[in-house]
Amino acid sequence: MSADEFEFLMDCGYSKPLRDCVWDDKKEMLECVILHFTHYRIRAELDQLKEGLAKVGVLPATQRRPNLWKPLLCHTESLKVTPDYVRRLFEPAFSEMGSNARRAEEDLSYHWEEYLKEMGETVSALFWSQSVSFMRSK
Repeated sequence: MSADEFEFLMDCGYSKPLRDCVWDDKKEMLECVILHFTHYRIRAELDQLKEGLAKVGVLPATQRRPNLWKPLLCHTESLKVTPDYVRRLFEPAFSEMGSNARRAEEDLSYHWEEYLKEMGETVSALFWSQSVSFMRSK
């Protein structure tokens, strides 16, 4: 193993001295590298995503119904994102009847439904899948 490769392992959190490494340590080294790339290296970005989802009220929905959101937030070839799928992701919680907030929420809900209907009529399911795939790409 070169010095650069060992330095890379150290950056990933593997701290065992190189002179003490044996073939059986390969699994532990690999686990350190996987954790580094799947969690530690992108921790700030994951925290920022979580804060953003919480700010717009989506985080609680993802926590209540993780199986519904997982295919949308984690890459999968089999996901067919359609307007109906997107519609099922949100459950509106309206303010008190007759309030100004309620009127604005109903307006927003109406425009959201119109947007979904228009997209469903004019755009194929492939577009929806590609759009979501684009939004969650690197």
